[in-house]
Amino acid sequence: MAVTTNQALPYPVDADAPNGPSAFLALANAVERIGVMVFASAATRTTKLTAPTEGMLCWRQDGNLFERYDGSSWVEMPDLTHVNTLIATAATTAATATNALSALAMLKTGSTATGSMNFVGVGFNSTAAIAKPTVTGARASNAALTSLLTALANYGLIVNSTST
Repeated sequence: MAVTTNQALPYPVDADAPNGPSAFLALANAVERIGVMVFASAATRTTKLTAPTEGMLCWRQDGNLFERYDGSSWVEMPDLTHVNTLIATAATTAATATNALSALAMLKTGSTATGSMNFVGVGFNSTAAIAKPTVTGARASNAALTSLLTALANYGLIVNSTST
C-alpha cells in the first residue's frame, strides 16, 4: 500500500491485491492515530488504547479535558482561554480595572466555566515560574491597576510600558 505525503495515510494502488476490508482497516488505524479520540474516562482510554504513540490526542469526558500522549504518559493540555481574556481586559483603560480584578479572582480560585485548574508557579514566554501574586491597591486611585500590570508583567504575559 502507498501512503500520503503529509500524514502517511495508506491507500491501495493497482499493484496491491484486492482486499477492501484490509485497506479500510489500515486507513481507519492511521486516521485514529492523528485524530482526537473521545473516551469516557482514563480507565476506558487505557482499556481501548493499549499501545498509544507519542503525539496522540484525546478528550476525556469525565474531566472535560484534552490530553496528549508524550511518549510515556498522558499529559493534560490546559485550557488557557480565561488567561487570554484576562490579558485583553488588563490592556484596556483604568475604568475596567474592576473587571480585571474579577478575572484575577477567578484565576486565584482556579475556577473556570468548564472545570478547574490549579497551578503551582506559572511563567509564560520564557519567564521563570513565580508564585501566585497578590494584587493590591485601591481601585479608585489606579493603584490596583498598577499592581495588576506588575503581576502580569512578572508572569511574562505582557510588557508593561505604561507611564505614571
